[in-house]
Amino acid sequence: MGWIHAANPLLNAPDTKTIKKALEGLEFLVVSDMFMTDTARQADLVLPCTSFAEEEGVRVSSWSPWVFYCPQIIEPRGEARSDEDVIIELASRLKVQDFPWHSREELLEWAAEPLNQLGISLEKLRAEGHQLPPEHNPVAWAQGKFRTPSGRIELYSNQAQAQGLDPVASYLPPQSTGGKMPLHLITPHSYYRIHSQFQVAPSIQKLNPTPELKLHPDLARNRNVDEGQQVRIFNERGAITAQARTVKNIHPRVIQLESGWPLQCGAGVNQLIPPLTTDMGQCGALYDVRVDIEPLNQAGDKTS
Repeated sequence: MGWIHAANPLLNAPDTKTIKKALEGLEFLVVSDMFMTDTARQADLVLPCTSFAEEEGVRVSSWSPWVFYCPQIIEPRGEARSDEDVIIELASRLKVQDFPWHSREELLEWAAEPLNQLGISLEKLRAEGHQLPPEHNPVAWAQGKFRTPSGRIELYSNQAQAQGLDPVASYLPPQSTGGKMPLHLITPHSYYRIHSQFQVAPSIQKLNPTPELKLHPDLARNRNVDEGQQVRIFNERGAITAQARTVKNIHPRVIQLESGWPLQCGAGVNQLIPPLTTDMGQCGALYDVRVDIEPLNQAGDKTS
C-alpha cells in the first residue's frame, strides 16, 4: 500500500515508465491532492486536501528569509482535510506508539519550536504575522565568512575529497555522451508554474497554452521542421511531442522543452529522462539526456 501527498511523482520524477510500473504494482494506492494530477489518476482512492487558505500553518522557504504565518481564512470545502490532520487521525486509529502529535496545535508548536532561538514563537507569529529573523543581513556573506571548514571560498575542497569526489573542480563529460542520439535535451522550469502546479488555472493556460520545443533555426532547416509544426522528440526510453519554435539563442545541437507538462498533452519530458543521479548531492541528473527529433504532419504521422 502507498499514500502520496504533496507530490506528483508520475509526472515530475525521472523515468516515468518505471514510476508508473511501481505505482501499478502497489496493492492499494491513496493520493491526497486538490487536483486530479497524473499521479492521482493512478490511485485507487483520491482524498481531497485543503488549500493554504483552509488551514493554519507556519511556512519557511529557500526563496525567502522570512518566516511566514498562514492563518486559516475559510472553512475547508466539502470533505477536504489537511494532510497533517489525516496523518494524526490515522496514527490514532492505528494506535501508533510514541507518535509525536495528537492534534494540529501540537504539530504547529513542534514546527515553530526551532524558531525560538531566533526570538520567534508561534504566539508571536499569530499576534504579529510574518517575521524576519533579527539577525538577517540583506547582503549575503556580508562578513566574508562562508560555510566551509576554513570559512573561505575553497578552490580545493577536502569535503569533496572525503566524499570520493575530485577536490578541485573539473570537467566531467555527460554520461549520455557517445550514444546514438545526436541532440541534448534541456528541460528547464516554466516561467508560469512550479513543476506541474498552476497549469490547471485558466489564466496560466492563456499565457502558456501549448508545449513548445525551442530549437535553433539551422537545426529546424536541416530537419525540415517548420515554425509551429508538431515535432516528435524521442530516444530509446520513449517519445513525446511538442510544437516547434525557432530561437537563435540556443546551440544548434541543443533543444529545450519545459518540464511539468501533464502527460495527457503528450509532452511529459520525464518519459525520456533516465534515472541517473548527480555525483554531488545524489539528485536526479535531469539534464543529461540525448534525443533525436522528427517532424510530424497534421495527422500526427511522421513526414517522409
